[in-house]
Amino acid sequence: DISGCAALERPSPDVPFDAVVLVVGGCNTQPGLDAVRGLLDRLLSDEVLAGCPLLILAIGTELPGALQGEALANQLGLDSIWDRRWSLQTSGGGAPRGVRDGLGWLLHQLRAAESAGPK
Repeated sequence: DISGCAALERPSPDVPFDAVVLVVGGCNTQPGLDAVRGLLDRLLSDEVLAGCPLLILAIGTELPGALQGEALANQLGLDSIWDRRWSLQTSGGGAPRGVRDGLGWLLHQLRAAESAGPK
């Protein structure tokens, strides 16, 4: 549920960001998908978050009509993201695998960036 995303404050330029994690649920309706896409566009266009790896955790993927994997990536336009590394992980029915895999991917990205030195 991203019903509060309109009130999402812009990230402070005074706070360093290393990653963006977007947790979305209910991606089984067009209005829900449109809201997620709008929020994603806002996050990707913010210069404070430029270049940060992006992890999208889609929960509730067991719901009727919920999009999975490639279909969800296509609806969100993830293939057009070229300025950062990203991963989409789905999780549903209480199974933690997608969340665990996503956080593992993000940890790997952060460690690689740390070993590469300062930005």
